[in-house]
Amino acid sequence: NDEEFTFDIDLDSADIRQALNEFQSEHWKELSNKEKTDAIEELSEEISKILNLSNALNIEYYEGNVSDCGCYDAHDNSIWINRNNFDDPQEIVDTIAHEMRHAYQLERAMKLETYEDFLYAYNYANYISPLLTEDGYVNFTDYQDQLIEAEARAFAKLFVIKEEDGTYE
Repeated sequence: NDEEFTFDIDLDSADIRQALNEFQSEHWKELSNKEKTDAIEELSEEISKILNLSNALNIEYYEGNVSDCGCYDAHDNSIWINRNNFDDPQEIVDTIAHEMRHAYQLERAMKLETYEDFLYAYNYANYISPLLTEDGYVNFTDYQDQLIEAEARAFAKLFVIKEEDGTYE
């Protein structure tokens, strides 16, 4: 369950707040695509610091169905962001944080220093992917409920701004 996770991070630092301010809806819609990709890069750098990632991530872009927000590619340590979601800055924030958490989980799974590291390693070794068929997804609940997906969703929620009052989830 997404609600079961806690994270010891400081969202009140000036750097993370400045990075997140770029994603306020009114400001975001005024940005050029280049400025948006710059904001994405800046936010990913700040989240990388929070997660203490040892390897810099590459940010890549593609154009796909808007229901496909992005993904983390472990083979080249990159996060792929769907440009067709550029109209929804909070979805972009959610995707960046979610996929960066996957990078963290995999990095920890490779270290195997803590109990959580072993859980990540087990989950990656037994990862459940949803399968798209003519009738919709199969295994979607199993996919969604596995540890690394639930934790990545919970982590991402920390960064999503409530537009009505400017606070975080």
